Amino acid sequence: MIKRKKILVALLVTVVAATSVIGCSKSKSGTSSNAATSNKYPLKTDATLTWWFNFSPIAGYGDVKSENDTDFAKELIKETGVKIKFVHPSGNDTSGALNLLIASGDLPDIVENDWYSFAGGPEAAINNGTITKLNDLISKDAPNLKAYLKKNTDLDKAIKTDSGDYYVFPFLRGDDRLTTYLGPVVRKDLLDKLGLQSPTTIDEYENVLTKFKEAGIKAPLTFDWGAIGWSTAFVEAYGVKPGIYVEDGKVKFGQAESGYKDFLTLMKRWYNKGLLDKNFATLTGDQKNTAMTSGKSAMTIGLGGGGMGVWQANADKAGNGYKYAGAKYPVLQKGETPKFGQHDSRYTTYNAAAISTKCKNPDIAARVLDFGYSKKGTYLYNFGVKGKSYTIENGKPTYTKTVMDNPDGIARSSVMGNFTRYGGAPTVQQYLTQQLSMPQQREAVKTWTTDAEKYMLPQVCLKSDESSDAASIINSINTYVNEMSFKFIMGTEPLSKFDKFVDQMNKLGLQKYLKYYQDALGRYNKR
Repeated sequence: MIKRKKILVALLVTVVAATSVIGCSKSKSGTSSNAATSNKYPLKTDATLTWWFNFSPIAGYGDVKSENDTDFAKELIKETGVKIKFVHPSGNDTSGALNLLIASGDLPDIVENDWYSFAGGPEAAINNGTITKLNDLISKDAPNLKAYLKKNTDLDKAIKTDSGDYYVFPFLRGDDRLTTYLGPVVRKDLLDKLGLQSPTTIDEYENVLTKFKEAGIKAPLTFDWGAIGWSTAFVEAYGVKPGIYVEDGKVKFGQAESGYKDFLTLMKRWYNKGLLDKNFATLTGDQKNTAMTSGKSAMTIGLGGGGMGVWQANADKAGNGYKYAGAKYPVLQKGETPKFGQHDSRYTTYNAAAISTKCKNPDIAARVLDFGYSKKGTYLYNFGVKGKSYTIENGKPTYTKTVMDNPDGIARSSVMGNFTRYGGAPTVQQYLTQQLSMPQQREAVKTWTTDAEKYMLPQVCLKSDESSDAASIINSINTYVNEMSFKFIMGTEPLSKFDKFVDQMNKLGLQKYLKYYQDALGRYNKR
């Protein structure tokens, strides 16, 4: 599936020097161990597993050169009783790295990947002999995941192929509180100074931005266009969202709907009034951050954690009095519930761990992966090593000062990267709410609540002969949409040409693209 960008982590894997990956290892006997028939850990086995996923250097931990060096890895090996050698690609081409592995015939035992982005999807990966169908393994050797899926039938449906085959041990979010983490962010200190309420409607937003401009804010609203493609509060106020979504059972593409023209009209007006950053088309995330912390801008679309959390910490340290807060996704009429907003599925397809067909001990691999869904495993993946990165307080795992206020000044994300599989792995995510340590961060997540989940396209699979064509079509359309959107907003192209804009998308294959996904949705609903 052509997917939105994930912001919590840079996703998986990249081109490998053909290299450091070691193929599947056998137990010393060369046969599959029977240790996996036990539900107890640690397992009694002499098997060694190889496990492949992307790894980035961890700032502040210079001696950690790979996952093998982390406290997380050492604890996982200790708790499961299984020797694990983590192997990582290098470079920047995820698909190329995986293709090299497949061509070499020397696949590791466990491979993490976004299998929806695999040519032909997960079903093709099973049918061409790359990964193992997991139905029997999950039934016999993954009691923790099996029990979780039994209680969460929507997720059970999501991690199967259209043929009903399980293919991964997934990264799941524990509940809906963890699926929303981005939305409008505003300088609350300026609102208070100017006697303004936090805006909820488009008209109120325009009034606030105008007052900010009059108060000397150079570019009241700033954002990078990449964020627009992901979740743009202002286009969604007009009843559409960027990309594909489902409404009344029909798959739609937001930029081809009339509401997108209304959004472009609004952005053009704000651009002409100087309310929108003149450089919005080329701004990077770092430039947006600078604008929000320097006083150049006072409103944006940002993350609750890595955005406003970081900005607020820096403001508190600088003592400049800046206060950041989440604002509601805008609507047209006062009192309406926002139809759209950023909202992720509880099953996100990245960091999904499959067992390769080269694995000689698939039962052991399944038991190791299933550990991530056990109570101890969930604590390890989310909170790290007991007594070091977390303790139990009032019956709940609670991060220690090592994580929340590191005495050596090491960033929280780095500490988490050493002690946990921070950002996604085969487990059920629980940590995010505790990471939002500031009350305004937790309040922002509540403020950003919308009806977006009702309109999400589920994790559908395209057929092998459709996926590459769909990718080519949408790449051409997205390039064209970006180019024309800039022209419409900046006034170099009149909005009277919007119908021709939609016609061109259709000529580029939009209707064919939508049919692929409409058909895929039909197959998904029959799973």
